Amino acid sequence: GGFGAVSYPLSKFRRVELGTSAAWSQKDQITATETLESVLVSNSVALVHDTALYGFNGPVDGWRGNLTVGYTTDVLNANVNYVTLSADLRHYLRIVPGLTFASWGLAQSNIGRRSRLFLLGGSWNLRGFGFLDVRARNILFTSQELRFPLVEAPGAILPLLAPFGLANIRGAAFFDAAHAWNDDFYSDSIAEAQLNAGRTLGATGLGLRFNLFGAFVLRKDRGFRFRDGIQWDEREAFSQFFFGYDF
Repeated sequence: GGFGAVSYPLSKFRRVELGTSAAWSQKDQITATETLESVLVSNSVALVHDTALYGFNGPVDGWRGNLTVGYTTDVLNANVNYVTLSADLRHYLRIVPGLTFASWGLAQSNIGRRSRLFLLGGSWNLRGFGFLDVRARNILFTSQELRFPLVEAPGAILPLLAPFGLANIRGAAFFDAAHAWNDDFYSDSIAEAQLNAGRTLGATGLGLRFNLFGAFVLRKDRGFRFRDGIQWDEREAFSQFFFGYDF
């Protein structure tokens, strides 16, 4: 397949993005004997705003927003036709230097014939769940995070750490919540449960962020996850290690 994109600036902090992609798909269907072959062409238009200021571990001030509308069709056999709607808003409030409260809201929906599933899970969004554990056509997601400094320039305080390239050590207190669902995707409730769809999921806890050499961020989170609504009595402890900048 292939992908192409054009970005046109409306101002210093706002732009319009046009994207198109083509891909070949072949799927063996569980409920049928034939193989579903498709040539998928997707076109999208997005309005993007970005005034975020970045530190070593990610954004620390400003806000980012993305509104996207797209359409995907199968130009080979007309087996796939669906519309994609997405709204992504992230706000960063710098309370004092080094202390930031970050908020993220995400709503996504694929509407139409054989529309693809959105994916959630892992340290980059819904913490406490495995990488891409949540799959659904419709997703509502929010994350709230208080980011605070622990040790700035550890190598200057303890020279033995200097060769390891630790630029800083920061902490985070977080709360994540998501609701994912599929309209008539599966009639089997067991299959829905395997997708973690049709229920409200969440996680809360504390995390550490280690910046190495000013370029890489390692993340360690510990807390509790919730699988059927945010009910404290049904919490499950988790520990998760991953990498990547803060949202």
